[in-house]
Amino acid sequence: MYKSIGFFLALGVGCVLSVSATTPAYVGDQRLQVTHTQQLSTGAKTTSTQHVSAEGTVSVVSLPDRSQPLVHAPKAAASSQRVLIRLKSPATQPYLKQQRAQLNPTGKLSRADQQTLSKATRNYRQGLQKSQAQLVDVLRSKKYLEQVHNHFVDLTNTVNATVPAASLADIRALPEVAEVYIDNQISVLLDKSVPVTEAPELWAMRDTTGNNITGRGVTVAILDTGVDYTHPDLGGCVGTNCKVVAGYNFVSGEDPTNFMDKHGHGTHVAGIVAANGKLRGVAPDAQLYA
Repeated sequence: MYKSIGFFLALGVGCVLSVSATTPAYVGDQRLQVTHTQQLSTGAKTTSTQHVSAEGTVSVVSLPDRSQPLVHAPKAAASSQRVLIRLKSPATQPYLKQQRAQLNPTGKLSRADQQTLSKATRNYRQGLQKSQAQLVDVLRSKKYLEQVHNHFVDLTNTVNATVPAASLADIRALPEVAEVYIDNQISVLLDKSVPVTEAPELWAMRDTTGNNITGRGVTVAILDTGVDYTHPDLGGCVGTNCKVVAGYNFVSGEDPTNFMDKHGHGTHVAGIVAANGKLRGVAPDAQLYA
């Protein structure tokens, strides 16, 4: 079984290139079959076929002395990888919790116990830092390290570094290493997250009154840090005819009528629910209470 794609390029006067890429549909064959046909102004045609990796790129260059497509070499696998290397010793906070439970699991600590715990925790933290430095030295000596980005010892005993991709298994096998995790860069944006929920498919449907299901006629209360109702994607105003109808500030000692978001999380949640502008929430026509 083969899948084919094709396209035509007009390159200059009297020169038309027809390029088709055919790739096997079964697993294990990563080749692309590239067929190149060139028709010259004289009417003559030249046809050739080449195989390249499916990971490669193909570009066609119109030059007087070139009758073949310029095929770039396959893209090499990433030679470096940013990772999180977790060591086997517990981080500082788990150690602190364990030591406190041993001193007095149910009641308050005496001043002497507090001082003992503080000193032990400080020494333990310094020990973690030393063990991480030793690990870095080992990685460098084995040429498993390209760059160190961060050291973490409080909530996790982890070194954040860039290493050669080929060394991942060897690093995992080191006696002091518990695990190696890929440090993927993650970006979560509303324009990408809403389609995942299949909300756009719902918007195309109609309710019993014939209206699209976009949240029209629905009001949602956002119990959070407030809402920035001046944001253009949230209507830019507050009132009956605005997206944000009204709100209330429950924080003691503050003006209950001032529900402007000072933190940002409430506005973030409100946008997920009902933004309708540059970004669209899951129910773009719904109204909000803050």
